[in-house]
Amino acid sequence: MVRTGSVVCAGAAVLCVLAGLAVGQPAGGAVVGLGLLLGAVNPLVVHLLLRMGLNPGATSMTRLGVFTAVVIAAGFAVGVSRAWLLVLGVAAAQMVSAVTAAVEMTRR
Repeated sequence: MVRTGSVVCAGAAVLCVLAGLAVGQPAGGAVVGLGLLLGAVNPLVVHLLLRMGLNPGATSMTRLGVFTAVVIAAGFAVGVSRAWLLVLGVAAAQMVSAVTAAVEMTRR
């Protein structure tokens, strides 16, 4: 499930970059793609915590705090005027994670 969501997000990031190039906004497409990639990291970290034997619920506030700080720093790095595109990409990645989890749960 986690791997599927990450692959979908990576593919969507490539499509965003290509779409940005096609419409003449390469930076915008790249920023949305970056948001997708950053958003795909969160489930991977949760999976890693589970494999290490740690309780992801106990580490969730720290993990989400670090994740939020990274996204805010990336937002400043790409420019405040494009930060909403980054957030859009992160939100899309979270939706992909939710959908892949729902699909996996219905298969069981």
